[in-house]
Amino acid sequence: MTSGISEFAELYKRNGINHQDKKLTNPGKSGDEIIDKAVNVGMWHGILNTASFVYSGYAVWSRIGKEFWRPTGRQVWISALMVPAVGVSAALGGELG
Repeated sequence: MTSGISEFAELYKRNGINHQDKKLTNPGKSGDEIIDKAVNVGMWHGILNTASFVYSGYAVWSRIGKEFWRPTGRQVWISALMVPAVGVSAALGGELG
């Protein structure tokens, strides 16, 4: 998370991550459009990663002391939603590279 935050901060300082490569792979787009897209993708990537990190911590904490660390019905449903969220986050992270 710390490396992602530092790279996201660099997005504002240096006109985007891999800005030169993005210009080559996005012909006809202005520099501002490329930077705005990178910022939006980075923001959603960070939000989804943070949500999965927080939920994972909650899931472990809430199962302490339970027999066999058995999850509740709500935890199963939230986990079922977090799996695709992590997949989407990974795909968004791949867009940044």
